[in-house]
Formats: sequence, structure tokens, C-alpha cells
Amino acid sequence: METPYRLTYQEKALTNILLSIFYYNGFEKRKLPKIFESDELITIEIVNEWIKKTGLSPDDLIFPHNKDNVANDQDDKDNIKKYKYVIELLGMYFPATQSITLYTKRIEEAAKGLNVSTDALRQVVLLHEIGHWITHKLHYNRQCWEIAKYNSASTEVHEGWAQLLAWWVVKNISKLKRAFDRLNKEQIQQYHVWVEFKHSTIKSLLVLRELESPTKTTWESCDKHVAQNPEKSIHSILIIMRGENTGRELNIAN
Repeated sequence: METPYRLTYQEKALTNILLSIFYYNGFEKRKLPKIFESDELITIEIVNEWIKKTGLSPDDLIFPHNKDNVANDQDDKDNIKKYKYVIELLGMYFPATQSITLYTKRIEEAAKGLNVSTDALRQVVLLHEIGHWITHKLHYNRQCWEIAKYNSASTEVHEGWAQLLAWWVVKNISKLKRAFDRLNKEQIQQYHVWVEFKHSTIKSLLVLRELESPTKTTWESCDKHVAQNPEKSIHSILIIMRGENTGRELNIAN
């Protein structure tokens, strides 16, 4: 059962650090999304939706530390118990409701396997999920990432940006960096994409939010154009990427 989650003082401070990066770059202040915690196993529906997005099987997602535990689960009806060992699903951002759920028991289990503190891992997961919300709902020039375009983006784009945003905060905090690194080492490829985009800027995100079905390749192209044309507006970068005719149709502020 889900219950409202109250951020600790430290979690509020970490969240404010991340938000301040965006506020400094012209984003509009916005109330945090609803955040819940749950000590229940994640549902089959959520896992199946996630598997569909990644194209992987449940076996591909299981944290190696727990492979033997899965084999020893005798009452594995409909594979429900298997899902508690999926390392990526420690938290979820739900774009339809703009809400976040932290799976506290799963975070505790993963923290033991990673040999990091539960608090540190929960803070890393929280930053990652808030990163999803920021990319989706934080307004710039009164615009956010339209839900249809948001949902059309590849998993690499979504997880890459959420990881990158979390990294911006944890990289200078040794305890959190350790938890982030240990978790990331065990995660699947989509959660490693951020490493290739360490020099990405918020401007690249704003461009990607205007495009249909952006992928890792789109992100790479976007970063290239932003870096080569630092003085150009978001609108101008979009014209370069989409072509003059398409660019003229865009309704986006300079």
C-alpha cells in the first residue's frame, strides 16, 4: 500500500540543489510532485510496462547479487517474487499522474547488496525520479515537455537525463557518489548512457523536448549543434536540426 512520503531535511536540501540549477537557467518555480512510499512488491503491470519499453526479459534485469535468491523462491507464482530483485525498479516516476513512488523495502534490499547505506541509496533514487519529473514538467517559457512527445522519447533519453541530473548533485558528495556508482555498475545499458553526455547542457534538453521520438542519436546530434552554435537560440537550433520548412512552423519562444 502506498502512503505519502515526507522528505527528510537532507533530501529537501538535495532536491533544492537540483532545482536551483534549473531555476538559475530560467525555469519557472514549481511545487514538487506528489511523492509516495511503498513497502510492497512492485506490480506485474509496472514491470511488464517497463520490460516492453526496454525490450528486455525479467531475467536480464535481475541484480546478479540475488540470482540465487530467485532460484530458491519456491512460491514464485506468476513470477511475482522474481520482480523484487529487479535492481532498476527501486522507484518510479509516473508521467500520467506526475507522481513518484519509492519502493522502500526494495531500496533496503538493494542497499545491503551494494554495501551502501539505505539513506544514501534512497536519496540517489529520489534524485533520479525527481530528475524525470524535472525534464517532463518543469516549465521554461511556460512550456513543459508535452506528454505525447515525452512518452515518445527512447528509454535511453529518459534514463540518461534522469541519471545525468542526479549526477550533477551527487558527484561532489562522497557518500552519495559511492551509492550512485555502485548502483549504476549493476544497472542495464540504458542507465549508463549518461556517461557519454556528461557535457550536455540544459539547452540540449530544451531542444529535445520539442522533437518527436528523440533517441540517443538525436541527443548526440543535438549536443553537437548546441556546442557548435552556442549563441543561437533554441528555435534556431531546431531549425538547423529539422530543416528550414519545419522550423518555420515551430511555435517556440526565442
